[in-house]
Amino acid sequence: MTHPMTHFHESDAELRDGPPCDLHSLRQRDASLDALSAEIQHAAATRAAADFLAKEDAGALLRLVGTKAVLVTGGAGYLGAALVLTLRELGVPVLGLDVVQAPTVDLVASVADSAALRGCGQACGAVLHTAALHATHASSWHTREFVSTNVGGAENALALGLPMVHTSTTSLTITARVKQREKAGELVWIDDASQRPDRRDPTVGAALDAPRNKYGITKLAAEQRCLAAAATGADVCILRAPRFFPEDTLEETELSLENTKVNELLGRRCALVDVVSAHLHALSRVRQLRGAVLTLAAPLPVGLASRVQTTRGPSEDAGPGRGAAKEAAQHLRAAYPYAEALFASRGWQLPDALTRVYDSSAAVRELCWTPRVTFEALLQAMQQAPSPCADLDEGLAGSKHAPEIVWPRVDLSEVCRGAF
Repeated sequence: MTHPMTHFHESDAELRDGPPCDLHSLRQRDASLDALSAEIQHAAATRAAADFLAKEDAGALLRLVGTKAVLVTGGAGYLGAALVLTLRELGVPVLGLDVVQAPTVDLVASVADSAALRGCGQACGAVLHTAALHATHASSWHTREFVSTNVGGAENALALGLPMVHTSTTSLTITARVKQREKAGELVWIDDASQRPDRRDPTVGAALDAPRNKYGITKLAAEQRCLAAAATGADVCILRAPRFFPEDTLEETELSLENTKVNELLGRRCALVDVVSAHLHALSRVRQLRGAVLTLAAPLPVGLASRVQTTRGPSEDAGPGRGAAKEAAQHLRAAYPYAEALFASRGWQLPDALTRVYDSSAAVRELCWTPRVTFEALLQAMQQAPSPCADLDEGLAGSKHAPEIVWPRVDLSEVCRGAF
């Protein structure tokens, strides 16, 4: 049967000549990236499992699935594989499905194949639906494949009638209007009201802003299917993940990859371990979260968040005006005056502007989620580590600006080389 979206974009302007640039293809061509990715995935699985076992949600997850397996679609993917590894660590039966073979894949099949998914239904008690074609697939996969995988795949997963967490993306919120506002020097604040497919956007009329590309368009359409199912009683919730891939920096910058990724912890990025953790908590609470759309990101440092909150509106459509992006960076330096010296001691630079923030406060609250890798946790780890400058150590030891909240510790050596 022809999918209702198939007739759109018969010619695909996003296709490009050249080798595929998605993470799976890059890992096949780059041994060092493959090793880094595997290291992050295995560390994330071990830590997320240990953290989750200490929480009450662990028992709720076991009660949800009983003796049946959790189906992880996209089981060979960066997130999917980490979820399979984590569930194995937890002793939870798991079935990984993907179009490619991998140690974390039990069934080689596409989510676009409804019969293959139906075959998994009786053996499974819940679904973590991570399978998707991503923005990095856009140059080598046609729109019809995006529709079949991202939209049709979500429909097929929903048709199983099992409790399901759908992995979506913050990318669908970054419309042309958002990019224009960023370019104008605004700080665009994106929260759970932004681009909600089941709510009217008062700034653009009944329709939402169109996402900029086929990735965003099809992921938004998948969200619509999930929310329509939830409205009829399906136990499904949506997690919008930000950047969390190991090589994932998109803007041109002179900063190192590690420095860029650390700066993106200011509301733009989430460590893989924390994305995994959020999915576990969401699945264990999926019945009470039915129809929820939650945004994931490392929370802003408390000192910065309190300052930015006073200048922003309630959503990305009512945020601060021109110049606010640079003002936010100034607020960061004022709230954490020792941060610049800590960064400089490692050859890093703090950002000159914060143009976009994903507000993850609802996810933190609704999931009882405590991300490990945050900007604030990094600052604390850097303070506790020996500094190249003795005077700096002495000054920081008595600093009255040290963060009052103690976050879970991060592995400083891993973060400083971008292994998160």
